[in-house]
Amino acid sequence: PTSNFASQNQNQYKSLGGYGTGVMLIDDLAGSPGLRYRNVHLGEVYLRENHQGIIDGVCRYFKMTARQAMQKFKENNPDSIKSIAKDFPDREFYFIHWVLPREDRDMDRMDFKGMKYASYYISVETKQLVAEGGYNTFPYACSRYEQAPGEAYGRSPAMDALPAIKTLNEQKKAMLKQ
Repeated sequence: PTSNFASQNQNQYKSLGGYGTGVMLIDDLAGSPGLRYRNVHLGEVYLRENHQGIIDGVCRYFKMTARQAMQKFKENNPDSIKSIAKDFPDREFYFIHWVLPREDRDMDRMDFKGMKYASYYISVETKQLVAEGGYNTFPYACSRYEQAPGEAYGRSPAMDALPAIKTLNEQKKAMLKQ
């Protein structure tokens, strides 16, 4: 129940059907063992494909409140967020989460430097790295309904039906005017 899979997977299906691309972040559950699933809005992510058309990098631009940033990054937050968090915990700040294959992977290391994927959280306001980590497997599950050659993002069934939907909407407007 704490993984939040059921509700987030439902949102993933809606995004996949409506936009053709669904993105889910699978991350550690903070404070206890286990996983946490979070559907990510398509407007927040930029996908990167490798030479085989497999998504191997995601750049996510998102916002958090000062309170949420303090919970996630603790003392690694920029001083500006730390000072604002006390008086204005609901003030929003933008961050970037950049996940990509680790180029400098050291297979002998047991920490994040030995993991297959690098993870960087950056504060947009201060251009400061607030967290660096890694993943053994790619943490973003990216589903694409239908793709045209050369496209990283998918196309949905709604896009196929869009001309008919627009025509029906115009017909309905004409009927209402009559």
